[in-house]
Amino acid sequence: GRWFQRSGGEAVVSTQSTGNGELMAVCNGEKTIVYNITADTVVATLDRPRTMLMVFSPLNTHLVTWRQYVIDENTPENTPNVEIWNIAQPEVPVYSFVKRGQSQWEPEWSEDEGVCMRACNAELQFFENNDFKSVAKRLQRDKIGGGYMAPGSGNYHVGLYVPSLKGAHAYVQLYQYGAFERTAAIAHRSFAKCDTVMMNFNKSGRYGIIQAASDVDKSGTSYYGQTLLYFITTGGESNQIVLNKNGPVYSVEWNPSRDEFIVLYGFMPCRATLFNTKCDPIHQFGDGHYN
Repeated sequence: GRWFQRSGGEAVVSTQSTGNGELMAVCNGEKTIVYNITADTVVATLDRPRTMLMVFSPLNTHLVTWRQYVIDENTPENTPNVEIWNIAQPEVPVYSFVKRGQSQWEPEWSEDEGVCMRACNAELQFFENNDFKSVAKRLQRDKIGGGYMAPGSGNYHVGLYVPSLKGAHAYVQLYQYGAFERTAAIAHRSFAKCDTVMMNFNKSGRYGIIQAASDVDKSGTSYYGQTLLYFITTGGESNQIVLNKNGPVYSVEWNPSRDEFIVLYGFMPCRATLFNTKCDPIHQFGDGHYN
């Protein structure tokens, strides 16, 4: 309980724990504090009372914090609101930048932290081996809607989303890290109508699922718009995932230990289907009010 109270007795602003449960970051409205749960010790204390969002790097060496972008008498315009902290040396952030909204606010690391990527309006910036003093590589386009770092180690891959521009179709491309020429894309999938894209890789980073969502369903059957799913691989394959029930897509998750994924979709009661990497349904869990 002592971690989740500040001096005035009010509840915390935000929390975030590492994937292995070893560390937890807590913003208590006065400071942002990183605790070692197993050792019951304070690992780092950051002078950031307004932290709203946080994420740890895969090996728990760095913490990224996001606070609301504001301009006031104490905060000049373009004051960075996203900061990357080295947990072992938390006196000052090792890197910071402005990200006014929460869409793609957090940098993404490869699983071994060999590469860290952040998305800007017209480029993806890459840093290597947690050296944030200079940008190691850039992927530049006229406009970029998002970047997705595959979680594998060593042989890195990067997903790129380019929104519709001047009437051209939106598209997602997959690249091997460093080979970012337009003609070097390993795989490509374009969309006639798409407002937002999410990309979800499996643990090895070999397979990815694209969720391409439009705000309006032209058929008029769904208040939620329309979401189409596509399967993309580092081997160059790209296929649409066929769902056998109309309605929104609620969730797509990979099995953490096997190359298979589950999709929750369709009007309530929704349907749960397990797919293999050929995009074939291999098990139906039936319809129900899943959460």
